[in-house]
Amino acid sequence: MTDFHLLRRSAIIGILLSTLLIMISTIIGAFYGKNLWYYNNPFIIAQTVFIFCLFKGFRFQSKAVNWCSSSALAVYLLHMHPDIKQRFYDIAESLYGYSIGKHIIGLLVIFTVVFVTAIIVDKVRLILFEYLYKSTENYILKWKEKKK
Repeated sequence: MTDFHLLRRSAIIGILLSTLLIMISTIIGAFYGKNLWYYNNPFIIAQTVFIFCLFKGFRFQSKAVNWCSSSALAVYLLHMHPDIKQRFYDIAESLYGYSIGKHIIGLLVIFTVVFVTAIIVDKVRLILFEYLYKSTENYILKWKEKKK
């Protein structure tokens, strides 16, 4: 068995085990009135590491996947901003009155809109910063030429 297959198998086992532990800790937390769904929950951190290990050896040759993944940090930063995050929670709560099918479709639409919007914002940011960088670089080069 190659290292990649061993890592992949270990990651899958780790994901399943951490999911089980998250479920158990959630049940115990609910019994004591505690919310354990925070990002600093050790089981969630472990699950994150296992998911990272699972995808570590993958090689994506898709331009679309690479184009989207280059903006993953922007997606995270945008959707976790406190003002924006609260608006998403409010929208998600407004879907509670609908049937489960409409609720799921509504959430998928929200997720898709957030994802696409964040990627577009990041790509526009990249274009603007590239223009700003080139403009500044040209200005500095011209200034250096005048100094000589």
